[in-house]
Amino acid sequence: MKDVGEVVVAGVHATVYSNGAAVEASLGGPESLESLERLKRLLASWRSADALVLWGEGAWRLAPRVLEAARGSGLNQYILDFVDSVEAGLSGLGLEVIVKLRLERLLRGGAARARARLSPSKRVSRRDLLRNPLASLLVYLPTPLVDSGACARLPHCRLCLESCPVNAVDGKPPSIDASACTGCMECVYSCPAWALYPPGQSREGLTGYLDGLAREGFKGVLAVVEYGRLADLYALAGKGLKGVAVLPVHSLLHVHPRLAVEAAGRGITLVAYDPEGRSPGWLLEAEASGLAVRAASLETLAEAAAGGLAGPGAGSIESTYAFAGRVVVDPGKCTVCGACANVCPTGALAVKESGEAVELLFNEAKCTGCLECAAACPEDAVEVRWVTRPEGESWRRLAWSEIHRCPSCGAVVGPKKQVEAIARKLREAGLPEPVVRKAYLCPSCKAKEAWRSQPQQ
Repeated sequence: MKDVGEVVVAGVHATVYSNGAAVEASLGGPESLESLERLKRLLASWRSADALVLWGEGAWRLAPRVLEAARGSGLNQYILDFVDSVEAGLSGLGLEVIVKLRLERLLRGGAARARARLSPSKRVSRRDLLRNPLASLLVYLPTPLVDSGACARLPHCRLCLESCPVNAVDGKPPSIDASACTGCMECVYSCPAWALYPPGQSREGLTGYLDGLAREGFKGVLAVVEYGRLADLYALAGKGLKGVAVLPVHSLLHVHPRLAVEAAGRGITLVAYDPEGRSPGWLLEAEASGLAVRAASLETLAEAAAGGLAGPGAGSIESTYAFAGRVVVDPGKCTVCGACANVCPTGALAVKESGEAVELLFNEAKCTGCLECAAACPEDAVEVRWVTRPEGESWRRLAWSEIHRCPSCGAVVGPKKQVEAIARKLREAGLPEPVVRKAYLCPSCKAKEAWRSQPQQ
């Protein structure tokens, strides 16, 4: 494949990834693919593919027709993507680079794992039914997939179960009842680990796409566009715009709120092209805080690409969606025991000794709002709030305590607040004062005290 930059590639081409290898094929001019029957025959020949990118002249215009053929013939429509020659000019990247990044996005995004079911009520042509009766009745679903490993790192989290309005989510890691799921994606938006995602939209796939753009030096906007609206972008060609990368999606509902945060962290602004006003609620909050732009028209998208809509907005605001997290600690309750830092899966919390004091530190840029720290706190001193964007990447102190030293040998025992809290709980439990005093000793002196208290033979 030739890196053609802004040059229009004649005809439409396909890059198909199957059985561990990518193969290219030339499909002719866009007009040669207008036949629905030819499209179905082509797609049937790629039924075993894990990912398929159609690219070149007119690819965006073909997208709705190809997706219709895929659904009609029982092909997994989630393994398909479309890269038009125009996109090279808008992004300033080579067409070869874009195709490669989008192919990787499909492969790493879990597109091939989309769930399917047989639908006897599906309307199919007699020809399709005779050609492949079983496959033609397949319907591939947007039902969220689960990254069990990411979910397992949050053992106390049940947010997806609590968020589902139809009780279609159950278990840990969760399983989703496809027959009950309505595709509202509330479980996806509530997952701080991004462990739930529609086919092709995993965290690994999308952050990999962003990283690929960043490696190419891309700075600008990431236009999130539904496949049925890709052809609208032809109107941007010839306007001299640069810095517009495209992320096609089957629905704007399929995007996790964290994508806007991840994009901003790489100097890229997420712009959702939404002329029909179907944006999910999280996108409205992201726009209010200046994290993303909701473009109801191509003019708004172009203005965002030109930097005309840049600005802080309202800044970081509290949210009901899992953009990012902010840990708030009650310093009167916190004993700086470090239980919260020990369970934090992203390293957003840390305990640090400084002279004769110990501090609990927090880095908001690392926090996903998973709630594990709050679940681990023995003093109920930790609260986690979801916010639309992290404030800064520096560490700040949430609580501190003097260091307590062993009265017998002077060794460090731990935070004074923690030692006093343990002693208080022992007294409240009715234990005798000699036992309570041992809480103030280091392990070595406790052992010596225990030995001395044993009856001598």
